[in-house]
Amino acid sequence: MPETNTKSDPFATSAANQDSLVLDIGDVEGDVYDPASELPPPGMYQATCIHVERKLSKNDKSYFSFTYSLVSPEAHAGIEVRDICMLSGKMKFKLGQTLAVFGIVAEGKKRIDFAKVINAPCNLLLKHRDWEGQMQIDVSKVLPYEAPEGGSPFASGAPTPPKTDDIPF
Repeated sequence: MPETNTKSDPFATSAANQDSLVLDIGDVEGDVYDPASELPPPGMYQATCIHVERKLSKNDKSYFSFTYSLVSPEAHAGIEVRDICMLSGKMKFKLGQTLAVFGIVAEGKKRIDFAKVINAPCNLLLKHRDWEGQMQIDVSKVLPYEAPEGGSPFASGAPTPPKTDDIPF
């Protein structure tokens, strides 16, 4: 390993001292980084589907991965969230429900044109979940886009809270 000039680069290590580095980080300002703080809060969001891809899981199970971009509220616009729909077993119904949101009826054997899904608006009900000790965003439901009377429910900049008494099935 070439010798590094440690006088000009305070973060460089010399060849003789490759395994340790002494830094004074006592004057670092700010809070400790918390990835969960970047997650949008749980609630209802306007979004568009920007990508659909067929994939294989580690167990060789086929699924579709849907990528959505949040549109509103503006504070969270551009954040991408993903949802998967398995193609095997009892979980196939979720693919049918998701496609129905975009006006595609999936019954029996049928060729599905996923181009109709790309850039299509929808509403997403998002929640947080703990996965291996890390908080992540989870798409709880994909719902048809409906602009309520009087304008957008997202005009206040805050997501609308999930309804617990009126859940569509």
